[in-house]
Amino acid sequence: AIGSGHAGEDKDFLKRTADAIRGAEQILIMGPSTTKTVLRNYLRDHDPKFAQKTVTVEPADHPSDREIIAHAKRHFGFDEARRQPH
Repeated sequence: AIGSGHAGEDKDFLKRTADAIRGAEQILIMGPSTTKTVLRNYLRDHDPKFAQKTVTVEPADHPSDREIIAHAKRHFGFDEARRQPH
């Protein structure tokens, strides 16, 4: 909103993001502030297929790329899968 210090929703960004992740079965959205919730709501409200997917929203205070990757590996079980004997 004007004067609030916060930008309004970027519908183009939300649409492009939804298009990019459309084929995913599980989605992890993380980051600071409320944008992650705005994205989750956009996905739910604009494409009924996203309601059938597992969408997790988690707060993270400005994580580094390495922190994001490590968190995603734990979230999706990649660390455990690697430790399993074959």
